Amino acid sequence: MIRPVADKILCRIVKDEAESKIIIPDTVKKDADDDKGHFIIIAKGEDVDDTLNVGDTVYMIPQGGIPVRYEDEILVFFYASQVLGVLEEKKELN
Repeated sequence: MIRPVADKILCRIVKDEAESKIIIPDTVKKDADDDKGHFIIIAKGEDVDDTLNVGDTVYMIPQGGIPVRYEDEILVFFYASQVLGVLEEKKELN
């Protein structure tokens, strides 16, 4: 595995809506590239705070990141500051 350094995170591109729990209706999709903003964090550097965790599904800025090929998969390095949001599970309100 590749270990990011400092304030970087390493992400896997989400291609399966079931994997990310993100549902994008067909009426919203413009083309096949719409899911490029959804990633799952698979590793993080030592300077990344605890608001981002391995396994989180995150939304990233468009055209951000540096893609790398690792074991027949394309992974993407980002600065932690490029994260726009983290998908959280819905919580029941009492």
